[in-house]
Amino acid sequence: MRSGTLDQRVTIQIYTKTRGTSGEQIDTWTDWKTIWASVTTSGGAENYYNPQLVALSSHRILTRYMVKPGMEWPLLRMVWRGKILDVVHIDESRQRHGELYWLCREQVTP
Repeated sequence: MRSGTLDQRVTIQIYTKTRGTSGEQIDTWTDWKTIWASVTTSGGAENYYNPQLVALSSHRILTRYMVKPGMEWPLLRMVWRGKILDVVHIDESRQRHGELYWLCREQVTP
């Protein structure tokens, strides 16, 4: 992988649950790591959910290969240029080359 292609900064966030002062569960996203990546927008669509029009945009993000013990992709999301990208799939097929592809979806609501 050529390092010059990783020209965007993305922050990986992990879903966490904490307890409030009165014992209620608080769902939060915690920053785990900010890394260099290559971000490619791979398409978009518009769908109707109930009476509301929702726009979806897909992104393919290339990073260096990394492992965090116990990390599961449904509990991850990325922040790129202020946009929140939900991780849909992590492709580890290029692990031997030191690459990791993240397939993400950005939900845009009007």
